[in-house]
Amino acid sequence: MSNLADKYPRISDMKERAIKRMPHFAAEYLFSGTGYDRAMDHNQEILKNIFLTPRYLKGTVKADLKTKLFNRIYDAPFGIAPIGMTSLIWPGAEITLANLANKVNIPYTLSTVACASIEKVGMHLDNNGWFQLYPPKDKNIRDDLLKRASDSGFEILVITSDIPASSRRERLRMAGV
Repeated sequence: MSNLADKYPRISDMKERAIKRMPHFAAEYLFSGTGYDRAMDHNQEILKNIFLTPRYLKGTVKADLKTKLFNRIYDAPFGIAPIGMTSLIWPGAEITLANLANKVNIPYTLSTVACASIEKVGMHLDNNGWFQLYPPKDKNIRDDLLKRASDSGFEILVITSDIPASSRRERLRMAGV
């Protein structure tokens, strides 16, 4: 098989392989939602009902996915979202994802709770770095995180408001995490 699309024709094929290669607790963290996964399951069900309909015999089209966002041109209208503790899921993942984002010119958002340091990841980004901040209660810690991100070349700040309190993840509890 010559490429990933041949080897893994569906995302679910890649997911099955990934689960076998990562620690159980990491797979449970990555593939679970909060509570009993109801919101995640609902969102996945909605996505299953979206169909892209090809238009045949309409001539040739040179697709251009370039998108301008925050005064920067990216090659696609999406980026790599922040995931906490990524390098626990796969060793060196933050650096690998930063390099990939650079290569294909899409944003990479580093999580506040990443395993790799802000400075180390920043060295691998060429203005494609966004920094996601879980605002800590201590303003000194917040200011330090923001300064380190800015000094490391992260130009876009993503403020996360999805966790006003600790989340309850039933699958993690059952996995012993």
